[in-house]
Amino acid sequence: MSDNHLVSTSNARGHSEDLFCQYCDLNVGESAVYTTRTGVRKAIRLEAMDAGSIAVRVNSSLTRISAGPVTPETAPSSLGDLPSIAEIEGLRIGVDATRTFMTGTRYSVSSLNLHKDARLHVSEMQQPLASAITHVFPLPDFEWGFASNWLLKVIYGWHLGVDLYAGRGHLLVSIVDGTVIAMRHYRSGHDPEDYWGNNLGLLGEDGILYCYMHWDSVVEGIHLGSRVSAGDLIGSVGRTGFETKAIPSHLHLEMMILKHPERFCFAYEREPGVLVTPNRFLQPEVEGHVINPYPYLVEWYLGHA
Repeated sequence: MSDNHLVSTSNARGHSEDLFCQYCDLNVGESAVYTTRTGVRKAIRLEAMDAGSIAVRVNSSLTRISAGPVTPETAPSSLGDLPSIAEIEGLRIGVDATRTFMTGTRYSVSSLNLHKDARLHVSEMQQPLASAITHVFPLPDFEWGFASNWLLKVIYGWHLGVDLYAGRGHLLVSIVDGTVIAMRHYRSGHDPEDYWGNNLGLLGEDGILYCYMHWDSVVEGIHLGSRVSAGDLIGSVGRTGFETKAIPSHLHLEMMILKHPERFCFAYEREPGVLVTPNRFLQPEVEGHVINPYPYLVEWYLGHA
């Protein structure tokens, strides 16, 4: 990440001209420059931060943005009400994570991969967050309360996805046109329960990797290398990895930006003294990090509800 300009979410296979939301890591006191699609340059400065929020200045305007889980009490009714995003000087600025969350297990540290005080995402108002291509909400006919557990403290570190609770067997569809680049089949009764279960990694044409976790089954024809279109049926919701735990069936969705997605796989290791089961980590050679799925999910849900 650069400390003087923002970078797009494009990876080696992405289409940067289609991507609207950009990311940057900043230390307190550092600035970045965002250039709008009409060529207007706007200075973004990280003024201060604490455990629960950051203060950001755009040109002469100052705002504070919260970081952490979105509770049912603070859940929005529209995209403009998102507590994790501020609209300022024609921009939407959000905070994905701060150095506060660079603690705990290798899962959290490797997946956030944050090297400065905070990671911001920036986009223009009136533009979609992801890209101009079609995106759909991953659970059709789903009633969502807009709560989020992004950055919630959990036994394996920080929760770096969003859980969408649905009954076992609820359909899962592809969010975007893309290719299945990674799969992990959990063997109930053979593998130790590990908080992850079945995994599927879909590399979207927007340059984002979408990780579907805990699914119960996939439809015929879904395998490594499968091409799917937005809205195509992938499989069904489950609770694999949690067979003896009081955790309901759900989709755990993660989104990642990877410079080398061709090197990605679902990697696991044991961390003695941390967990009794294998824990996931993001390999350093893919050169990437997770991003907060929540604002994207809200946008797609409201667009198709």
